[in-house]
Amino acid sequence: MLRVDDAAFARLARRYVDREVAGSKHITREYHKRQLSWFNRLKWSFAHFVVATMDYNVSRRLNFGLDGK
Repeated sequence: MLRVDDAAFARLARRYVDREVAGSKHITREYHKRQLSWFNRLKWSFAHFVVATMDYNVSRRLNFGLDGK
């Protein structure tokens, strides 16, 4: 939960979230099973590596400079 005091910004944030929710898919177990293929599993593994390993190292430098301070 987040409290936003600026009403204009709160409206922008709410519209953004509403658009994201409207464009999303409900993932069920059956849908996921239909998506299983060796290629998708490879893509998912790569995405997991990027998020779990690379994202921290890349974003740390982007947000705090090259020395990580």
